[in-house]
Amino acid sequence: MNITRFAVLVIFIGLIGAPAIADTKYLSGGPDITAAIAGTNEFSPGQETTLMVSIENRGLIDIKFVQSGIVERDDLPNTARLVRATLVPGDVPITVKSDPQPAGDILGGKSVVVPFVVRFDPDAPAGDYALPLVLRYTYLRSAEQHGQDAITYYYKEVEESLSLPVRIKPEAFLSVASVLT
Repeated sequence: MNITRFAVLVIFIGLIGAPAIADTKYLSGGPDITAAIAGTNEFSPGQETTLMVSIENRGLIDIKFVQSGIVERDDLPNTARLVRATLVPGDVPITVKSDPQPAGDILGGKSVVVPFVVRFDPDAPAGDYALPLVLRYTYLRSAEQHGQDAITYYYKEVEESLSLPVRIKPEAFLSVASVLT
């Protein structure tokens, strides 16, 4: 019993006497990216417009450890880094006039808006379509600490395709069948 008390006392004094350096370590599932067209998604055949695409990172930090002896990370695992967005016509009767657009780094809980200039075909049939948006980015998959002052980062490259719903409105064109005087 005396030995147990002595051991607890030694551990307690050791914790009090240790320097109060508190660093953090994060555990997360990585970025969770969604996208949508900002504003209306209804267009007319032959219309040329700028699609404002909102890209949102819903990635959250699942666990955060705060303890001494951990080197502070520069990156968070839920940050999508160097995001590059490419709008692809797919099966949509559309011409994409913009090159792939850089969106930069998107922190968890943040969003950015990326513009794309497009032109809908003049003879595009009315209907609902899914416009593919291809996103390429990297994120911090893991970090490994070496000793008390070094850390190695391991990044993962991701390419994912999201669908943006668009609607081409039906339009009626009047034509003169015959003229009588």
